[in-house]
Amino acid sequence: MANISRSPAAASMRREQAYQAAPNDDAALEDGLKSTFPASDPVASTITSIPSGTSGPSDAPRVDEALRATAGRDNEELHALTAEISSLREKAGLIGSEAGRLVRSEASEALEAVERRIRSKPIAAVAVAAAVGYLWGLTR
Repeated sequence: MANISRSPAAASMRREQAYQAAPNDDAALEDGLKSTFPASDPVASTITSIPSGTSGPSDAPRVDEALRATAGRDNEELHALTAEISSLREKAGLIGSEAGRLVRSEASEALEAVERRIRSKPIAAVAVAAAVGYLWGLTR
């Protein structure tokens, strides 16, 4: 009979038991975290103190002057941008109407070309239409 204590399963079990019995670094880390962050002393999420070194009333006029100086430039830029947008909107409208007109003229020219071919060869046109109708009917 084979010796059970020398089997690979027994050896694996002994290694696992030794690993579990050995001191673990995770446990030391967990103990350290518990001792440095106790539950009785939670971390505050708000600041209740008044910050020191706030600017006094002497800085306020300078800020107001700076805001007034930049407000004039901002208004000028806003008016220039508004005019530019209006101009671009008009140009886009013109391009759209011209593109529509071009598409309509191309479509009418193509229709006229098809009509000319049908009038020049009516039997061939009827044969092609019948073939297309037959194939379309097969797919339905």
